[in-house]
Amino acid sequence: MDFEDAGVRRGAARIASCAILMAGCLATAPVLRGELRAGVARVDITPPLGKYTLVASGKIATAVRDPLYAKVIVFETGTTRVAIVSLDLVGAFPPELFDEYRRRLKQEAAIDYVVLNASHTHTSLDLENNATELRKWPWMATAMEQVYSAILQAHRDAVPVRLSLGYGESTIGTNRRWVTPEGVKTLGRNSPNKQAVEPSDRRVGVLRVDRQDGSALAAVVHYACHPVALMANDSVAYSADYVGEMEREVAERLPGHPEVLFWQGAAGDINMRNTIEGSGEPEVKQYGHELAEAVVTGWGRASKTITDALSFRSETLTFPSRWSPKAVAAVAKETGNIDRWFGLNYLPQYPAPVGSVLLGKELALALLPGEPFIDFQFRLDAASPIQNTWLLGYCDRVDGYLPTIRAASEGGYGANGPETLLQVGAGEHMVTWALVRIYEQLGLFSPLPDGVPRKKVQAAGK
Repeated sequence: MDFEDAGVRRGAARIASCAILMAGCLATAPVLRGELRAGVARVDITPPLGKYTLVASGKIATAVRDPLYAKVIVFETGTTRVAIVSLDLVGAFPPELFDEYRRRLKQEAAIDYVVLNASHTHTSLDLENNATELRKWPWMATAMEQVYSAILQAHRDAVPVRLSLGYGESTIGTNRRWVTPEGVKTLGRNSPNKQAVEPSDRRVGVLRVDRQDGSALAAVVHYACHPVALMANDSVAYSADYVGEMEREVAERLPGHPEVLFWQGAAGDINMRNTIEGSGEPEVKQYGHELAEAVVTGWGRASKTITDALSFRSETLTFPSRWSPKAVAAVAKETGNIDRWFGLNYLPQYPAPVGSVLLGKELALALLPGEPFIDFQFRLDAASPIQNTWLLGYCDRVDGYLPTIRAASEGGYGANGPETLLQVGAGEHMVTWALVRIYEQLGLFSPLPDGVPRKKVQAAGK
């Protein structure tokens, strides 16, 4: 199967126009042509032992299977600078805490846009909490300062680069939603009495970053799958899960041992191949190796070189809660209890930072918070003017699951429960926002209505 070909774009449906609820100012940067530069850095942000609970087991972490890293890549051209940070965490640092560092980076290094993309590993500390509580954690300030310093280091180390794109194939992820006449079941592909579930996405995107002399600087990997291979182990050890396994193997195998960064995709409904929760060491090693094989293949296939042009758009949209405040209050009053995670994260209105980044005219990134379902990636494939358009979920804020409208109507975990916070249709709104921005960044919208002479418009404006 040729993953470079436009024929792999799945889904014929176009995304319908929809009104977007917006708050805050739109941050923009024009497409600037010039020498493209990039720099990378990484820092160990593993929390101290004996203090914080793991998402997977709910137990205090007392060991480190492998370190948790923040890995940074900074892209620069002309006066535009964009940093994307890959975090071995379940969620990104909330803007209420990290925006101060964004302001400092803008002042000190003219870095315009900073995106935090979490791998969503469940063997990391439980960051799915509200900012008020997280502010009390000593580790938070330390880790954010480390990330800030790493971004500055990547900026200082930036060199002229050439980017190229390639694809491999992996089946470690499968859709976990099996829609049956009896309702939605949440299962792995190899669960008893279950057929293979679609949609799932086998494509492993590889952004190859080479210095001008041809030596490897970085390999950026885009894939969609929950990192939960170690979840069933009842582990008390921090780990980056299959993502860390893949990154180590790829770095060892590629010439020049480049930095390897992982960008998590639309993994909201995508789990491990065999079971929803992996069985532990054998699976994490197997999945890491399989994904590494796909990355090495994609690296070797990389083509369509990008040497200039960089632009971005970013904005904070606002969406009401999926659930009525009155209904939530009534349930809490009647039962005296409500889901703890839901109680910590419930708001009548939710801010949702969204963004788009273009690298040349060859690669577009749509950056969404929360956990988008994989169908949104296919909708981008069908609607985007750029063949290589990657959706990155888990960016900048924990906003719960982003199911499609259809999935929300079908129900099931992630589609119609307390873990789904935003109004039905929020994911469609965000994807439409990103698509409009991508077309806009390419200059595909006319500044004046068709058929209106410029002289008449200018005269009318006097």
